[in-house]
Amino acid sequence: MVARLLWEQDVAGSNPAAPTSNIKKENEQKKSIKETEKRINVIYYKNEAMYMNCKIKIFHIFCFFMILSFSLFSFTGISVAEEEELNERVKNCINCCNAKTQACFNINPDRRLCAVELEACVATCKSEGESSSEWSDCWSQSEP
Repeated sequence: MVARLLWEQDVAGSNPAAPTSNIKKENEQKKSIKETEKRINVIYYKNEAMYMNCKIKIFHIFCFFMILSFSLFSFTGISVAEEEELNERVKNCINCCNAKTQACFNINPDRRLCAVELEACVATCKSEGESSSEWSDCWSQSEP
C-alpha cells in the first residue's frame, strides 16, 4: 500500500489555499479613499454654502442701496416741474450774465474785470439769487 498525505498536507495547486493579496490592507485603503471623498464633499458643500451666503449678502446690499436711492431721489421736496422751471430760470440768468459780459467787453478795456463779474453773476444764478453781485439783476429778470 502507498502512503499518502492528508488533504491538508497536500501541496497547493493553481488555486492557492491562502490568499496572495493582503485583504486587510486593501480594505484599509478603500476605507481611506471613502473618508477622503467625504472630506472633499464636506469642503465642497462648505464652499458652496459660503458662496450662497455671499450671493445673498450681495443681493441684500444691492436692495438696500436701491431703496436708499429711491428714498433720496423721490422725497427731495421739489417736484420735477418745479425743478425744470428752476433750471430754466438759471439758464435764463446765465444767458443774461453772458450778454452783460459782451457789453462789459465793449465798455471796459480790461477783460479780466469782465470775467470776474461774469463769475460772480453765474455764482448768483447758481445760488438762486442767494449771493450778490453787481449784475444780480439778472436773477430778478430771469423769471420764466
